Amino acid sequence: MQIFIKVVEQGGFSPAAIRLGLSRGTVSKAIAHLEAQLGVRLLHRTTRQVSLTEAGQIYYRNVRAILENIEASEAEITGFARRPYGHVRITAPLSLGERDLSEILAAFCRDNPEISLELQLTDRFVALVEEGVDLAVRIGLLEDSSLIAKKITETALGLYCSPEFLRRRGRLYTPEDLKPEDCLRYQNRNSGRYWTLTHPDGREHKVQVHGRVSSNNGEVLATMAACGLGVVMLPKFIAKDYMASGKLVEVLRPWSPGNVGVWAVYPTRQHVPLAVRHLIDYIAVHLPERLPEEDS
Repeated sequence: MQIFIKVVEQGGFSPAAIRLGLSRGTVSKAIAHLEAQLGVRLLHRTTRQVSLTEAGQIYYRNVRAILENIEASEAEITGFARRPYGHVRITAPLSLGERDLSEILAAFCRDNPEISLELQLTDRFVALVEEGVDLAVRIGLLEDSSLIAKKITETALGLYCSPEFLRRRGRLYTPEDLKPEDCLRYQNRNSGRYWTLTHPDGREHKVQVHGRVSSNNGEVLATMAACGLGVVMLPKFIAKDYMASGKLVEVLRPWSPGNVGVWAVYPTRQHVPLAVRHLIDYIAVHLPERLPEEDS
């Protein structure tokens, strides 16, 4: 079981063998024996990497929970369960990780010397189980899945463009003033082609979005908007520096895209390592202090 877990988390037979101090052949034979014993294929093998089959995903979740339970029991006996320790792999969007989250994690490391962190910043969708990641901080709509999600906070969205674009384009007071081609689109697995804007009096308006530029990175879209390419919907924690420097201005107020959720996502509710639980709680306390909400 431990060899299988290590192969999954290290992404291949060779790196797992190095971590375990075994030969690659020994690791490969152990996995083949396990698959023969269970009567199912657990791993898809390619020349560069391995990935979990559907049966492998189920087996990985269950076996990992068993091993974590054993480790927790041993730790409790030796007294380690009274304080968090271990290694945590965490992933987050670039814009959030480079700004507020990295400072929070630095403070967390200072306060918790027995916990080590591996932070992966990426705007692609990370498959937590398959890639051996313990925790993801995600912004926006979540996919339906077997993963567990805890809402940490919400952060405000706004609509922005450059002063030069506003001069060239003319008035932008109401949603009707926006043309679909004006809008720079954030693109991910859950992004749509409409912006939903709400007025304080309760009116709602959908704006069609199909500008020439789309990206899965908020900083890229902010830069494109600052260069005069159009109007962008951004979290205010990204937009604030661009506004302070005069590169972007907020438009269409008091119409608002509202707030978007910030989530802690992790593979399982049961047997969550104490270090992961402690990190989630720490982020939940300190991240809301840094992210502007709509009414602020």
